[in-house]
Amino acid sequence: MAEQEKAQGPARDPSRRIQEAMRSGHESIRKASEEAGRMTGVAADTLGVWTQVHQRLSRDLMEFSTSAALQGARMLTDIQRANLEALQDLQTNGMRLISLWPSALRDPVSHYQRVIEEGLNILHQGFGLGQRNGETVAQTFEHMQSVAQETTRGLQETFRVASARLQEAVQHAERATAA
Repeated sequence: MAEQEKAQGPARDPSRRIQEAMRSGHESIRKASEEAGRMTGVAADTLGVWTQVHQRLSRDLMEFSTSAALQGARMLTDIQRANLEALQDLQTNGMRLISLWPSALRDPVSHYQRVIEEGLNILHQGFGLGQRNGETVAQTFEHMQSVAQETTRGLQETFRVASARLQEAVQHAERATAA
């Protein structure tokens, strides 16, 4: 019987080793599966954060672009309106000077004085037009600057929140790995 046990002992020993190896393999597979699950969770969290960041960036930049386009259109409209008014005034003054030609033959000095006065008036109007156009451009740039600052603050907040969420995801993954 002792011989039979000795004979069975070594036979049992390999099967026991195989069973232990299988348990060890199952344990390794379970641990690897858990780690893969944690990594997948971290990847999903990261992807979610970056998706939200992309959406907010797209929205903020689209709003900024739209606002800039609207401001640019308003500016050009205001400048064009002022230029057309100035052109209309210039045309009216020109017609008035043409109508004064008969008086130039009767009183040339008075006529030249009127022409110089009208020329100075036109020059003054031109400077006024330049000033109005400059003010319009300055107001547009000031508005665009304030919109850009608001957009910048929004983007900074977006990146601050994203950074905090990513740090939380990393810390969660580290705690899960440590456990």
